[in-house]
Order: sequence, then structure tokens, then C-alpha cells
Amino acid sequence: YYKRYRRKNLKKLSEYIKKYFVLNKQSLNEKACLRKKTDINFKLRTKFSSRISCELRKSGISKRNNSYLNNIGYSIQQLKCHLENLFESWMNWNNYGKYNKSTWIDNDQSTWTWNIDHIIPHSDLPYRSMSDENFKKCWALSNLRPLSAKQNILDGVLRVRHIKNY
Repeated sequence: YYKRYRRKNLKKLSEYIKKYFVLNKQSLNEKACLRKKTDINFKLRTKFSSRISCELRKSGISKRNNSYLNNIGYSIQQLKCHLENLFESWMNWNNYGKYNKSTWIDNDQSTWTWNIDHIIPHSDLPYRSMSDENFKKCWALSNLRPLSAKQNILDGVLRVRHIKNY
């Protein structure tokens, strides 16, 4: 019954959802922000989703509600385990984030942060859809690693790649 109702009233429901999000934007953003701080799986899923959407939009393509999880060949939990297995001694989920030059102290590991790095960068693996072979290579676990946020920024600027055999 619900599926039929949804199909019949798709436009009406879509308008309702849009209106709901506009009216409750602040509350929904606060809830999502809190959840990202407390649920690493949610944080990883949303970061990957927005990054993939952004890359596809650069090619003029939309994800169109197609979940990237159906195309990458692993779960968020498997991604999390993969990254944890590659953590250096100072890395943990509490210091996953952006590089901040003003708070980073080279001799103090407690100020360090890390990012998820693509060993072979996006620019070397252009893709036009999530079914593209380069999409799968770009987002494969074997192409992802945790890397010092500062090193990741420096490598990107200098176009240097420190490829390790994992």
C-alpha cells in the first residue's frame, strides 16, 4: 500500500519533503552535526557521498539518488577497518579532520590530524559515472589510506605521491 501511495503521490510527497527541510533546516543540521561527532560510520558515509557527488557534478553528472555504496564493493564498516589497520601510532578517529596551520605543531603529535588520501589521485582516474571502471579504481580500498593532513596538503600542492605497498 505504501509503495503504491508513494508512486501515486510522488510530486506531493516531494513538495512536502522540500518544505519540511526548509522549515527545519537548522534543527536537522544540528542533529547531523552531532551525529557526525558521535557516529564515525555516519561521518564516513556522508563525507564519501558528498565527495563523490561533487566529483560527478564536475563532469556535469548527478548521482540521482543512486547510492555509491552499491558501486564501491565494500561497506562503510569494511572501510573503517581498512583505515584502522593502516593507522600510525598517533592516529585515531578523534583526530580525523582538516589540516589547520594555526593549531598544528610539528613536534606535538596531539595537535596532528589526518585525512583519507587517494594513493592514485582523482585527477589520474577521471570518471563519468559510478559504473565507470576508473570510479571503482579511485574508490577501491587499495587506493585509500590514512595520511597526515599536513602531508596530504603538501603532496597535493606539489603533486607528489608517496605510494606505499599496502
